[in-house]
Amino acid sequence: MQPDGEDRWSDAIEGIADPFALAPEEIASRGSATGIVGMGGATFPSAVKLNLRERYRLHTLVINGAECEPYLTCDDRLMREQATAVVDGVRIVAHALGVARILVGIKNNKPDAQAAMEQAARPDDRIRVVRLPTRYPMGSEKHLVQTLIGRETPARGLTADVGVVVHNPATAFAVHEALRYGRPLVSRVMTISGGAIRRPGNRRVPLGTPLQHLIDHCGGFKVEPARLISGGPLMGQPLPSTRVLAVKGNNGLLALTAEESKRRAITPCIRCAGCVRACPCGLLPLEMAARRGPGADGLHRLRLLRLCLPVPHPLGAVFQLRQGGTGRPRADPAETDRDQAPGRTACATDGGDPARQTGGHGTTQARGDPGTAIGRVMLTFTETLSTNERKSTPMDQEPSLMASRLRLIGVDSRCGSFPC
Repeated sequence: MQPDGEDRWSDAIEGIADPFALAPEEIASRGSATGIVGMGGATFPSAVKLNLRERYRLHTLVINGAECEPYLTCDDRLMREQATAVVDGVRIVAHALGVARILVGIKNNKPDAQAAMEQAARPDDRIRVVRLPTRYPMGSEKHLVQTLIGRETPARGLTADVGVVVHNPATAFAVHEALRYGRPLVSRVMTISGGAIRRPGNRRVPLGTPLQHLIDHCGGFKVEPARLISGGPLMGQPLPSTRVLAVKGNNGLLALTAEESKRRAITPCIRCAGCVRACPCGLLPLEMAARRGPGADGLHRLRLLRLCLPVPHPLGAVFQLRQGGTGRPRADPAETDRDQAPGRTACATDGGDPARQTGGHGTTQARGDPGTAIGRVMLTFTETLSTNERKSTPMDQEPSLMASRLRLIGVDSRCGSFPC
């Protein structure tokens, strides 16, 4: 089969002249048939969210245009250049959900997008564009909802529990394309950026395009990248190579230089509480390191902590071990931890290490790597446990018991320092 290179839609594909005449269930069904998912990165099936009116009392639709990851500007460009189409998709989604209020949150570092969306939304008095402070992590769904409507999402709950559904501008644009023109989700806007890219920019990319083709289209590398990241520098995934295909969840491809991705030396925790002041979730990282077990709720909170710690210190290694990681940096620069951003330092890598195991009750159990300082601590500490005590991991022990065990092997639990 040889493509003609014209990139034309088939004449057999037809849209709906008046999507607002459809029942909400039909809109959700068409969204599912055209493959629409959350385009902010989570790729959760949008049809499920479009049907939430049956299970919750909804009153507000929030469009998350914060785009708080450094480097990424794909949503910004989409709202600036396709504002009318995005607003049309927003109105269709609101019709499916049956809500009477629509809030479009856009950070103040995107004035052109704010102006374009305000202009496009002017005929519909239900839609209000809200200017958000330029602060991380404003793009977090629950933080955004609390900022916009002043209500906190319940622990382990959904924003729908407080009557709010959150969608991405790119998702709204995909709904517009699917309902108005019958087009399935076969492409998306991606940011190709980083100091190693010769001509960075935003491109509308057909799904399945090799990432190397995107780099070549942008002029290739001007210097050899130290790190390749799919997504943003804070929540993205490190790439082992460019022999990877673009998928629905890819909102960016970053090729960072050594200067952009350099790591700072890890310093001991002195319990200064800087991490407490920096945490946007109101958590106590230093206390969690001493007291939290590796249960599901703890794991969710520890993942949040990777992004917020203001200085690099051993707490990051503790959090990674509890998530099932090794506690040591990866040797390959392309696989180093993903949480470094320009002018910002975080201190733990993703917990997706194949060494993690799941216990009989669905609890992730961490194993320390003997080749690292904290790994030796964990190994030695585990070896001091009796047969009965081995039923749980060291991090499951009572704080007083754990502290006494750590003192036996030369670890001061008061400051969190580890022997090297």
